[in-house]
Amino acid sequence: MSVLVFIGIVLLILSVPFLFVARANAKLLHRLNTVETYDAATLDEIHRRITTSLGASYFIRPCEVTGIIECDTPLIGPVSGRAFVAYKYNVYEEGGSHNER
Repeated sequence: MSVLVFIGIVLLILSVPFLFVARANAKLLHRLNTVETYDAATLDEIHRRITTSLGASYFIRPCEVTGIIECDTPLIGPVSGRAFVAYKYNVYEEGGSHNER
């Protein structure tokens, strides 16, 4: 078997996992592009209306929030040297079950 054929087969085998990763990333990008974009004030108003009328467990809505983040001590990017803010937000619901309709 030729060395070039062997290298081609190895590269083909190695490309299969990358195909699955690329497809998963494409699906994620599509989901991100289809969510609505709100500023923080609008999202707060929607949240207040839904939780007042239906309860907190009914406010389940993927969305993108835009606006300006203000903080006292921003992080400094190691490469750019510019200020930035990073955060992680997790929401957990405790208690009984919720059936979606």
